[in-house]
Amino acid sequence: MTTEGTHAASQFRVASDNLTVTNDKGYRQAKASHGVAEGTWYYEATLTNTAGAARIGWSQISGDLQGPCGLDHYSYAFRSYPATRFHASVGYTYGERYDSPDVTLGVLIHLPPLGPAAREDLRRRRFILQRDFPYAKFDYVQPLPSTTDESDGGNTTAAAVSGGSPSFTSDLATEAAAPSPLPKMSGSAIVYFRNGRCLSQAYGPLHLGKYHPAVACYMGAEVRLNFGPEFAHPPPAEWEGTPVRPMSECPPENYLEDEAAAR
Repeated sequence: MTTEGTHAASQFRVASDNLTVTNDKGYRQAKASHGVAEGTWYYEATLTNTAGAARIGWSQISGDLQGPCGLDHYSYAFRSYPATRFHASVGYTYGERYDSPDVTLGVLIHLPPLGPAAREDLRRRRFILQRDFPYAKFDYVQPLPSTTDESDGGNTTAAAVSGGSPSFTSDLATEAAAPSPLPKMSGSAIVYFRNGRCLSQAYGPLHLGKYHPAVACYMGAEVRLNFGPEFAHPPPAEWEGTPVRPMSECPPENYLEDEAAAR
């Protein structure tokens, strides 16, 4: 984990091991220094105390740091207690609580290989840190909120759980000349494990993006991350025919840009 202003809220504290994080008051978010755009990746997280609550998952670099993971369309999260998954500030009951030091949460993301158009899309995206508007939204608008559960392809409707206000405006989304909505990656998914037991798919398909392990802490919750290669509860060897790799083996942060420069 890192304290860089692009990756962690200023209120977050990262321990000297760079793996243990906490925040004293309202939800704030921190992300790992490296992200992934394709392949299947895994890490573990454990709450080391029983204070507050945590939301753990994956976030693009543009996910809002001054709020919980799962606040906007750039991040996906699973709350410790009550057990709820969040995306775009909409929550659904999911899995089982993990608000105890004797529970290890496994966090898996599956991202199919990028095609040429998707690779170029990601290369062109830039995170721009500005004084008054810190999170550049690229050329896309965030979709309107929905109470339709998309984890199964949008066929199930569940009761929404209150989780805050989305960081987008409806008038922008309905403008005639509005940019295209965020594209999605067919076949992509996020899956959680509780002490090695699969809790079922939480999300999919995901918005196209480069995803970083992300943690949001609330009222003193402390979370310890394990990016591998050794895990308390190893993940499956494969997911959807793709080897599951520890985040400790993720590619260099600028590998997409380096690929383009090498051509």
